[in-house]
Amino acid sequence: MKHANMGFGKGFTLAELLAVVIILSILTAIGAGTYKKAIERSRFNDALNIATTIQEAVDRYTYENNGATTTNKKQLDIAFENMQECSTPADNCIQTNYFVVTINGSSTVAQRRTGLYQARVYSEVVGSNTRKEPTCAGYLEEGKNFCVSVGYGGGCSQSGDWHVCEKTF
Repeated sequence: MKHANMGFGKGFTLAELLAVVIILSILTAIGAGTYKKAIERSRFNDALNIATTIQEAVDRYTYENNGATTTNKKQLDIAFENMQECSTPADNCIQTNYFVVTINGSSTVAQRRTGLYQARVYSEVVGSNTRKEPTCAGYLEEGKNFCVSVGYGGGCSQSGDWHVCEKTF
């Protein structure tokens, strides 16, 4: 005689469902960390681009004004999306959503608003069409480790709490 199946015995056990949830949780945790690092690397590249654009504008100003240099952003031909005044207004300071950029004349520094790292871009050597390679400056050991992770692990030197690292080729 055939027994009618009342719907029992089909499906997954609680242990199987729990195993799936644990595996998905582990994969999500790994993925979230990797995603966060990828976003921060992208922001570092943004910092380099912003600092390079500003430093090139400073260099153009210098060439167009017979060697006179400026740190005044109002004298430069620059504009960025989300460009704002710094919290302490200054002619040599520009702020974006993620960075505070300081124009020093011989260099431009884009510092992450969290303070973890800086992208430093240097002025062109007058008459030589060359410039020192950009550097990554990391704050404390965590910032240094970030610089190394984005390819700036060659020849790090320490100056106070900052580790200034050259690009690794």
